[in-house]
Amino acid sequence: FVSSRGSSGPGTGDQLAAIAQNYSRLKIVLLEDETLYRAYVRNVIVQNEILDRMITLYDAHKVDDAVALIERENIGLAIVDIDLQENKDGYDFLQLVRDKKLPVSSLMHSNRCIKEDIARAYQLGVLGYVGKPLGLEELVNFLFRSLIPQEAIVSAANAKMESKALEPSLTKSKMAVEKTSPPAETSTPLVIYIADDSSLFRMHHEFTVKEALKEFPCE
Repeated sequence: FVSSRGSSGPGTGDQLAAIAQNYSRLKIVLLEDETLYRAYVRNVIVQNEILDRMITLYDAHKVDDAVALIERENIGLAIVDIDLQENKDGYDFLQLVRDKKLPVSSLMHSNRCIKEDIARAYQLGVLGYVGKPLGLEELVNFLFRSLIPQEAIVSAANAKMESKALEPSLTKSKMAVEKTSPPAETSTPLVIYIADDSSLFRMHHEFTVKEALKEFPCE
């Protein structure tokens, strides 16, 4: 997935329930050079009771340190930034993991959103690529895709479809009402541009806007 925002499939709550049912402890290494952003990602985890209880997050701001943590602590999940304050970057991490044949599922998150960067990340084996800031939905979707076997997802989806097939059909009168109901009005999307050369301030502004919009839910 390039981003789980607006994606179809199991909702975040269902994904969390499936993860919690199958795992009690998870280890994740966060390869990120910005101290404040590492704190932000940790806060995303802490704010969710299930993830906070389940996840042990290891911080690293250099590629070699992250790989050493993976090997020493037997970590199978990684959240990786591209640009780091050293001569190695997130792509070097992915290449090193591949060369060492480490069983690691990686999510790349970055302010870079051009197709060449995304394509290169997938060529090096990432499971997903999302823009900053990393949200709860993207994190849970990454964990779900990394940890829950795809055959289990298909089986659950088939069971749900079979269950729906057994539900009584709509009455003719209800169907008539639905057919004559006027189409729902389409709303004009709200577009907000954040002009700031600091990624941390852009992240802060985006978070502030999202929190403010929660007070004005769309009908």
